Amino acid sequence: MARVALPESLAVRMLLGSAIAVAAIAGLDAIGPSPATVADRGLLGPIATLQAKAGADWQPRTVDHGAERCPEAAAALARGDAPARGGLRCEESGGQLRLLAEDGAELAASRPADAMSLLGPILAVVLVLLLRRPALALIVAVCAATLVGRPPVDGAIALASVAKDTLIGGDNQLVLLFTVAMLGMVHVGIDSGAYAALAARMAGGSAHPSPRRARMATVLLGLLVFFDDYANSLVVGGSMRETCDRAGVSREKLAYLVDATSASVAGVALVSTWVGFEVGLLADFGGAFAGISGSGYGTFLALLPYRFYCLFTIVAALYFAWSGRAFGPMLAAEAKARRRELPATAATGRPLGKLRDAVLPVALVLAVVVGWDLWAGRAAAGGWVEVFVAGADAVGLKALALGGILGSALAVLLARAGGMGWRAVARSWWAGVAGMAPILVILVAAMAMRSVTSDAGAPGWIAATLGQASGAALPLASFGVAALVAFLTGSSWATMGILLPVVVPLMAPFGAEHPGWLLAATAAVLDGAIFGDHCSPLSDTTVMSSAAAGVPHDAHVWTQIPYALLVMVVAAGSGYACTAYLDLAPWQGLLFGSLLVIGLGQLLGRRPEHRVETGASAAKTTQLPS
Repeated sequence: MARVALPESLAVRMLLGSAIAVAAIAGLDAIGPSPATVADRGLLGPIATLQAKAGADWQPRTVDHGAERCPEAAAALARGDAPARGGLRCEESGGQLRLLAEDGAELAASRPADAMSLLGPILAVVLVLLLRRPALALIVAVCAATLVGRPPVDGAIALASVAKDTLIGGDNQLVLLFTVAMLGMVHVGIDSGAYAALAARMAGGSAHPSPRRARMATVLLGLLVFFDDYANSLVVGGSMRETCDRAGVSREKLAYLVDATSASVAGVALVSTWVGFEVGLLADFGGAFAGISGSGYGTFLALLPYRFYCLFTIVAALYFAWSGRAFGPMLAAEAKARRRELPATAATGRPLGKLRDAVLPVALVLAVVVGWDLWAGRAAAGGWVEVFVAGADAVGLKALALGGILGSALAVLLARAGGMGWRAVARSWWAGVAGMAPILVILVAAMAMRSVTSDAGAPGWIAATLGQASGAALPLASFGVAALVAFLTGSSWATMGILLPVVVPLMAPFGAEHPGWLLAATAAVLDGAIFGDHCSPLSDTTVMSSAAAGVPHDAHVWTQIPYALLVMVVAAGSGYACTAYLDLAPWQGLLFGSLLVIGLGQLLGRRPEHRVETGASAAKTTQLPS
């Protein structure tokens, strides 16, 4: 995939990007639902949640007043053998459509939205690819999405509010705290030689491994750090960066392998920080899965064979790591890496540090996260897995932030005990944070974009496009819509939370006769969300993978998108389409899809030049295995 020639002028590129975004929005607006329909369908999710929680006690309800404002919601409320008089009403107030009980209590609310709500994310994605300056692109997109349609004073106030909410939001602060702590921890480990020792051990004990060994070590380490996607991105990328440099593996390929084994692994791991969130969502719809499983965790396990995108992404990472093949912009990056002069740190052969100095801080992070989650969920019924899931859902990101702080502190102490002076350790820790300041700016801007997008109602507008889709068509439709929502918003968890309450009730009537359809459609939402988390320029893990691998964010996005799209197409076709339309068993879809991923990789991929030039002998080339 060759890059398209673009104008040199920054202003011209911004105008071009704006024109593309406006044209895309106009096209979507022409084919998309009306704002009133978006608001009406936006009530279906909360209604489904109310029905699921009530279970057998749910009584059909009627909307006595304002039913014309929410016809689809009223129909959903009245489903049953004998509609009962419920005294509910739909009314418009405060810019929202509200469903109110007889006593005035709000049962559900939804915001009308049109395609213009997508201005921010569409403009951000286009500008990231056109400007090659992700921080500037995201800041411009956030400002445009906030200011357009508002008077100047109101727009300025709204922009200030977005900045304040982004910087002081509880979860945002925890993510930033964890990221800063882990960046410092990783950089201290790099400077002390600890991560070089870990990477050498993972690469078979060689400080100068072959490219294949370095790539495979990266993937295997990514599979081992399964408990959290953030920790995976920062630890694996930081650990393997120097070894991949020595082996002639491009930073872009390293970032792809890191990103491919972060959310994709954490999303399907039996125990991870993701499991609590996913199981909590699935537990709200226990009635729909009554014939399949009696618990949210049981439903999670039943969905695993249908998690096609996650599993195919792992297959692709293993294949491209083993074969050394590349295609698209990644091929040029790999060829350049094989020809480049090695960095001074790699060429001089810096002594390896102690393996324990790399392992113990990561082990402490894991111990804190798992230990706190187990303690917080100790009152939950079931085995230790159920206890962990309950605790992870209750604690959220707090355990991760504390683990990062303690792990960073332990890394500092171990480096000092290993011979680094306090001043050198402090400089190293700060260099790890300050050197990634642009990445932190991108991370904050991406958080702001998610807030702006959510406030504008964009996820609801996209979710409304599912409309009345059901039956065999819904797994594939759910996967596509979830992938689009997550790619444009960069938030997989938000995508899951928005779409599952829409998809599960639509598929529930088919569960008895076609349980595979219900499982495939539900898994499609989870996997489509992870597609966005994997490759969206706005995703936290995409940003962190760029930071950990030491590669420009736009370069990482540009080189990995073809790989993510390849896996997405295979997952959509051999996975969600075939299992629904052809009634294939999931193992058949997994087998065929895995072979297809490998076959397409073999067809599209080429081997880069197998040469590495060192600083000591620039004229001499060394032939390396793939």
